[in-house]
Amino acid sequence: MSILLFEGVTHAELYAKYRPKYPDAIYQLIGDYCRAPGASGLSVAVDIGCGSGQGTFPLCDIFDHVVGVDISQSQIEQALRLQNLDNKYGADRLKFLVGPAEDLSFRDDNSVDLISVAAAIHWLDADKFYKEVDRILKPGGSLIVYTYVLPKPDKEEAVQIEAQFYKEHLSEYASSRIFPKLEDYEIPYGDEHGVRSVPMNYSLSVQEYVGLITTLSVSQTYLQHNPSSEIFDDLTQRLLNLYTDPVTKEEIPMYTTSTVTVRTGRKPL
Repeated sequence: MSILLFEGVTHAELYAKYRPKYPDAIYQLIGDYCRAPGASGLSVAVDIGCGSGQGTFPLCDIFDHVVGVDISQSQIEQALRLQNLDNKYGADRLKFLVGPAEDLSFRDDNSVDLISVAAAIHWLDADKFYKEVDRILKPGGSLIVYTYVLPKPDKEEAVQIEAQFYKEHLSEYASSRIFPKLEDYEIPYGDEHGVRSVPMNYSLSVQEYVGLITTLSVSQTYLQHNPSSEIFDDLTQRLLNLYTDPVTKEEIPMYTTSTVTVRTGRKPL
């Protein structure tokens, strides 16, 4: 069964605010794969573990109908809030549902062209999930799984500060399921392309970078045990000392580098 680690209201708000958007190249890859010979088409996509919709909204530019699914009510509320704010995709094209990945009974057999999983496959019961994948995908339908690594700052001292911070404060709260290597997962239907990589590079403020760290499950677990802790404020100040111009006293953007890894599979015709 999918694991509940992202259901808190505050966590969902942080998730919506600080989780990075995926690069356009990911959706170019998805579109190309789902348009390729033997693929079922671009009618219906289901995004599993959608959170607040970072990976769901871009699918609306590729597919006629998109459904985002997450086990967390709070995450889905954030996704709906963002959908209403943007007002670009109506409920006739984009829906968000609360539910586990292992029960997709809202879809009929052989009715979906794409099932995508962004940074969530490690929280799922893979065997049960893949049975549902096989049930609802059309012949020629696609399963695409992708995830990313935590962005690396451009200053080596910042990298060392973050590593020390994790070791001293967060490591004991880490789940064995975080930060998966996709090559360790068995993808159904044969993955002829293997693991593909797409760069994900952004300029972030220190607040945005630390905000991203606070969205991680390990950080939220730490805060559940230490609700009055100020370690993230301390981390912010240490990084600001590195990313503040000594003359102008203005903050210097942090250039971060990361990689999105992708696995694909297609249900046989």
